[in-house]
Amino acid sequence: MKVSFYISNHGFGHAGRMIALIQQFTNVGIFCYLNTDRPDFIFNSLDERYYLIRNVSLDFGIIQKNWLEPDKEKTLGKLKSLMAEKNKIVSKEAEFNKSEKIDLIIADIPFFAFDIAEAAGIYSAAVSNFDWLYIYRNMFGINCINVDENSEILNILRSIQQSYLKSNIAFRLPFSDKTSMNAFQEIKQTGLLAKTSRTSRKKFLQKRGIDSDKILVLIVFSGSEQFPVNVEEICSEGSFSIMTSWKINFKNHFQIDRSENFTDLIKNADVIITKVGYSTLAEAVQYNKKIIYISRTDFPEDNILIKEMNNYKNGYFLSHNEIKNTNLNVLIKKIARKKDTIRPPKFVNRNSECALNILSHYFYNHSLEKIVVIDVGTNNILLLWAEISESEIITVNRCSRVSALGKNMKNRTLTHAGIERAKTILRNYIEISKGFSENVIITGTSCSRESDNIYLLSDWLSKKYGYQYIVLSEQEEAELNGLANAVDFSFLKKKITFDIGGGSTEFTFMQSERIKEYISLPIGLRRLNNLFSKDKHKIRDYISDKLHEVSQLHNLSEIELIGIGGTVTSLAAIKKRLAKYISEEVHKTYLSIDDINEIYQLISKSSAEGVRRLLAFEPMKADIFLIGITAVQEILKITGREGFYVSDKGLQYGILHETKRDIYLKRSFQNRRIYDNPNKK
Repeated sequence: MKVSFYISNHGFGHAGRMIALIQQFTNVGIFCYLNTDRPDFIFNSLDERYYLIRNVSLDFGIIQKNWLEPDKEKTLGKLKSLMAEKNKIVSKEAEFNKSEKIDLIIADIPFFAFDIAEAAGIYSAAVSNFDWLYIYRNMFGINCINVDENSEILNILRSIQQSYLKSNIAFRLPFSDKTSMNAFQEIKQTGLLAKTSRTSRKKFLQKRGIDSDKILVLIVFSGSEQFPVNVEEICSEGSFSIMTSWKINFKNHFQIDRSENFTDLIKNADVIITKVGYSTLAEAVQYNKKIIYISRTDFPEDNILIKEMNNYKNGYFLSHNEIKNTNLNVLIKKIARKKDTIRPPKFVNRNSECALNILSHYFYNHSLEKIVVIDVGTNNILLLWAEISESEIITVNRCSRVSALGKNMKNRTLTHAGIERAKTILRNYIEISKGFSENVIITGTSCSRESDNIYLLSDWLSKKYGYQYIVLSEQEEAELNGLANAVDFSFLKKKITFDIGGGSTEFTFMQSERIKEYISLPIGLRRLNNLFSKDKHKIRDYISDKLHEVSQLHNLSEIELIGIGGTVTSLAAIKKRLAKYISEEVHKTYLSIDDINEIYQLISKSSAEGVRRLLAFEPMKADIFLIGITAVQEILKITGREGFYVSDKGLQYGILHETKRDIYLKRSFQNRRIYDNPNKK
C-alpha cells in the first residue's frame, strides 16, 4: 500500500503531527511519500525503508514580520502567485500520484492536495485543527457579506473552499472548534496527534550533563531570532537549568541544535515556555507538562488554541503585553512546585486511533472479504493484509519486522526481552490493522511450538485484544507453505519448497499441485546462532548432518527447488541490486549456485555496517544472514541442484488459499491446535 502525504510548508507544527501519523503507517510497512519543503532532518525518526521525501510546495501558510505579527500584504501577494500556478501544480502532481499507483492521499492541510486527488482519481483525507480558509478569512477580516463580489481576495477564498470540498473525509484534531474546519463537507472528530519520546529523564540529563536537582526550563520560539522573554534574567536564577536554541554564555544554559529531537526535550523538561502553536502544545500536554504559553497578534489559529488550553490546568497563559510585567522566575518556581493536576482525556495521545480511523473510512467501501494474517516466527513477525474473492487473492499490504523472539532461547524458555520485542511489533500491527479488518489470524511456528513460556505472549494477546494465538504443527506449517506456492509454480511438475526460518526449516514435496510429503528439520537461523554463535564450521557441519534426511525424499534429480523466507528473498533482492524491497521483482527469481557463492563471499568480507547496507530493506537480519546463506548452500549440495526459484509467498498465503475453500476463515481455522502450555502457572 502507498500513501501520499501533502504537508503544509508553514512552520513545523504540521510536519510534527504528520510525523506522528506517518509513524503509524510505516510501522505496518505502508510506504509513504512526504510531499513538503520542510527540512529532511525533522523526519529522521521515521523508518527510512518506508518513506521518500519529495520537495513539493503546495502552500506557504502565512508570511510573518516576526514571531509576533503576520505580514498581511506579503501573504496576499504570495497567495495570488500561488493561485496563478494552480493548474500547473495540480496537473504535475496528479500525474505523479497516478504513475506511482498511490492508494490514498492525506493532507495537512494544503488545499491543492484535494484537487490533485480528484484529478488522479484517488481517495483523499484531511487531518488538521483548522483549514486555510478559516485562517485567511479571519486574518483579512473577510466575512463574504460586506465584500465586493469581484474582489480578488474573495475569489481566492472561494477557490480554496472549492478545493477543500473535493476531499472525501476530514478529521478534526483537538485544539480546534466547530468553525475552524467548516470548509469540509464531512468532518469526523479524532484524538490528539503528537510525536512521542522513549528517552528516559535519567539518560537525557546524563547525556547533556544537566544537574538533576535543578528545575529544567525549555524555552521554545521556533523560527525566531528575537528574545520574546528575558532569557538572561532566567539564566541568572541558580536553581534553573535552561535550554534554548540561542547562544548565551551561562553555565546553566544549554544550547540546543535545530536537528535535535524536540520531543525528547519537551518530555524531560519541568517547565516549558513557548509561543502558542499546535506542535509544542500537543507534545507537551500528552506528557502533562507545565507550560507557560504566550500569544501573538492577528494569528486566528491562536484563538482556538488558547480556548482549548483553558481546559488544561497545567497551562499558564500570558498575552504578549503581559510578558514585560511578569516576573518569570517567580512564576516558573511557583508552577514547578505545584502538584500536577489530572490531564483531561482529550489531551491523551491518540496516534494509532487516528491512523485507524483514516484507514477504516478508506476501506469501508471495499466489498471483498478482508483478512489480516500475522505470522510470528522465531526471528521475524510478518503482517499481511489481503482481500479475497472466490477467484483471487489481492495483496493489499505486507510488512516484516525482526523481533528475534527466539534469540538466546535456552531450556525451552524465551527471554523477557524477546517477548517484549514481539509484543511491541504485534501491538503496532494489531492497532492499525483493525482499520483494515477485524478478521485477524495470528499464528506461531517453531519457537512457539518448543517454548514452555509462550503462554506469556498468547495470554497477553487474548487479554489485551481478544485474539487466539494459533500454534501451527510442523505438518501444518509445511502444508501451508506448499499450498501457498502450488499454483504460482504449477509449471514445475515435481518440486520441493524449503522454508528457512528462525527455528526450523520445512521441506514440502509436491507433484503437480498436490502435496505428497513433508519434513521439518531443526535448522533455524536463530537456533544455530544460539547454539554456535559465529562458529562457521560448526554451523555448516550441523546443517549438513541434519539435511541427510532430505535425501530420502523421492528422486531428487527429477525435482526443482523453491526457496521461501527472508534469507532467499534477501538473496534475490541483492542479486537484483534492490535498495528497496519489491515483492514483484523478487517472486519467481531464479538463483544459481554461482549467485549464492558470490553473495556469500561478498557478505563474508563485509563489515557489519556493510552487510546492513546490502540489506537496506531489512538491516536487522545482518547478524544471521550468513547462517542463512550457509543453509542454502548445503541444501543445494544435498539435493544436487544448480539453483532454485525464489518464492515471496509463505504460509500466510497458504492460510489465504484455505479461505477460498471456506470463506468463513475463523471457522476453518478454529479446529487448529490452540496452544495450551501444560506447565502454565
